[in-house]
Amino acid sequence: MSRRRLNAVWNDVTRVQRSRVVDADASRNACPLQDTTLSSRHPRYWFTSSTPGGYGLRGFYFLGHPVAGISSWMNTDDLLLRSEAVQPTPEEPARPTPPPRKRAALYVDGFNLYHSLDDLKQPHLKWLNIAAVARLLVAGRPEDVVRIVFCTAIRMDDPGRIGRHRAYVRALEGVGVVVLKGYFAEERRKCRSCGATWMHPTEKEGDTSLSITVIDDAHRDRFDVAYLITADGDQAPVARMIRDSFPDKELVTVAPPGRSHNYTILSATSRKASITEATVERSLFDRAPRDVAGNLVMRPREYDPPAGWVPPHLRPRKGS
Repeated sequence: MSRRRLNAVWNDVTRVQRSRVVDADASRNACPLQDTTLSSRHPRYWFTSSTPGGYGLRGFYFLGHPVAGISSWMNTDDLLLRSEAVQPTPEEPARPTPPPRKRAALYVDGFNLYHSLDDLKQPHLKWLNIAAVARLLVAGRPEDVVRIVFCTAIRMDDPGRIGRHRAYVRALEGVGVVVLKGYFAEERRKCRSCGATWMHPTEKEGDTSLSITVIDDAHRDRFDVAYLITADGDQAPVARMIRDSFPDKELVTVAPPGRSHNYTILSATSRKASITEATVERSLFDRAPRDVAGNLVMRPREYDPPAGWVPPHLRPRKGS
């Protein structure tokens, strides 16, 4: 190869370097020129043979094609020093893996919750959407509500109460709540002072259904975290069994509005929560929710909000 041709090749090499066209990662046809001895320092050159002293090239490749006849006068170190080394692309740091989300289940002692709401003396708060309460309980936590069980019983001695209760059950079932129904039985009561007796309606199966369902769901691995809404100490054995028999599961005791946590339940759980009156106000059903069949369920008149009542999300913010 003549000196003029060799200089032309060299000019082509440097021009390609400056334009950064030669890039092995971009194309196989644009093969980088790389020194087999000093590849980590000068990755743009490829010599089939080179001496550490810098002389004695036997083969030189340009853009993947051999260029023959390069004379030994060319200093390979000079060639390498004139090259522009390719900077390695920094690897993107691995993103931290978010913690896996947990399955949350809500178990409600309906009788206990009803009386706590009744004590607030605000009947419209009884039109409570338990599914909305569940969402507020897990808000901000890596948990998804997968199951809600509401244990209740219907009194059959008051037609008005029966109608309201049935409407409420239909509304709950319309948002995916599993409603387990017990019953009331008349039991004779006696006054210890005067000896008088009377028949008193007593709820049956509610507490038992709640206890069995929590334990059965734990055995079936239906939840990772169970929220137990009750202030009734009769559920303390359930809390202890979850703690002792299912160490990989968590039980959270939830106090109904206006109630304190039951100490015997609290002593067997790792976390507690409370349903406040503000939580209830934010979780009411609309005037006419739909049941599982898509039919409207009209709110009983007894549960209509008082005149002038405004939902929390429509109230002006303090200080605004």
